Amino acid sequence: MSPKSTLAFVVSLHFVLYALLVKPADGGNPAEAILLGLFSVLLLVAGVVNELIVVADPS
Repeated sequence: MSPKSTLAFVVSLHFVLYALLVKPADGGNPAEAILLGLFSVLLLVAGVVNELIVVADPS
């Protein structure tokens, strides 16, 4: 895993944890928390797909 991929993974994981743990606890808008969670999961999935497909096959 390259440093750039590791950084992207850590940032994505941070957003996922923020959406799941912090956002619901602050009494904010539930729709905002759901959208943030969906965005975070998509970001995480994109990073995993990038790591598995693009980085694994450089040709």
